[in-house]
Amino acid sequence: KEVYKEFQLGRKYNVIGTDVDSLPNTWASSGIVTYILARSYIEPDKSFEALEEEYYSAFGGAKEDVKKYFRYIRKNIWEERVMNNIPLEKMYDNLSYYIVPRIKDIITEKDYIEAGKLLAKVDVKKLSASEKNRFTALKLENEHARLTVKAIHAKRTDKMKANQALLQFRVKHKNDLNIFWPNLFRIEKHSDL
Repeated sequence: KEVYKEFQLGRKYNVIGTDVDSLPNTWASSGIVTYILARSYIEPDKSFEALEEEYYSAFGGAKEDVKKYFRYIRKNIWEERVMNNIPLEKMYDNLSYYIVPRIKDIITEKDYIEAGKLLAKVDVKKLSASEKNRFTALKLENEHARLTVKAIHAKRTDKMKANQALLQFRVKHKNDLNIFWPNLFRIEKHSDL
């Protein structure tokens, strides 16, 4: 929602381009940002909510559950913990370098467990092949996030076990996750993994 608000502010001052950084190739979890921004260029008068609904419609019968998922993440993590704890001077900097070292204070494994419960109710048999692929990718990215945060929060005595579980998941799903691994590893070197 923040990117949409900034886009609308830019329109007011005749900005003609944008540059949004996110973890490349994590479309399942961050594609909504890129989608809404791109659609805002085409239909700048559409509300955020209308564009959001348009995005969720790509999940077919899972639309309402996916909407609850993204709204949970946005409200409980992004709005309540990230945006309320970023100094104004960091707001327009590369946020990943500010957030990653502080991730223990921002995100917990419970966040992704609760978010995952919102996706667990979906009957994938009722989805088309493309809807099922999108939905499955989102579930995989949620599980990847859960394991990553679990490894970051692990006590020293449990760190090896948590990191091994994360590594095994990454190896098993290296092609399913559609993550550009070199970028992820570059960012993670600033974390507690």
